[in-house]
Amino acid sequence: MPFCLELVTISTNPLHIKLYEDYSEIKDDVSVINFMLCCLWEFVLDAFDRIDEKVIEDRLNELRDVFQHKNIRIKKFIVSLTCIDPVFERVAEKQIHLISSLIKIILASLDHQLLVENFFICYRGDQEEVMCFLPFFKPGYLKTIKLENVESENTSIYRIWNLPQMIQCRQVWFDKFTHRFPMELFWNIAKVSRP
Repeated sequence: MPFCLELVTISTNPLHIKLYEDYSEIKDDVSVINFMLCCLWEFVLDAFDRIDEKVIEDRLNELRDVFQHKNIRIKKFIVSLTCIDPVFERVAEKQIHLISSLIKIILASLDHQLLVENFFICYRGDQEEVMCFLPFFKPGYLKTIKLENVESENTSIYRIWNLPQMIQCRQVWFDKFTHRFPMELFWNIAKVSRP
């Protein structure tokens, strides 16, 4: 029997992972007090230029347990790998790198590809952060992919162009890309949009 999630969000600064079965109900309950404590704890760690690797590993292991369900369907998967405050940029970069590496290991260890309808990612690096997610989604099931590159001059995405997920997707959105791409790259994609 399929197990459907309306929304999965992974965000850094502060780290939070949320799973919504229904928009009105949260499966992974993160109360306001718990969220504030997480923010405070990350602020203390940022002040000492450290990240709490154990907390990140524990949260992602919980996510792995959910993703191991073979019939899981995700309507919207949102990832935000950005740093909000430039003061804590070095710590945020470590956190983003750790989360990206761990999620790639988790998704690669699954014996199936995830069924994701809509994938939105906001990132500030290059295509490696996108490659931690996109190749592990089932091709042909994706309806929309939105790539939002923030604060990066290296916007190369040539490795992801030929992924079956990009080619078989119904619509691809590009946002905040400063680099110009040749038209030949878009010929394989059904619909390309830019806000």
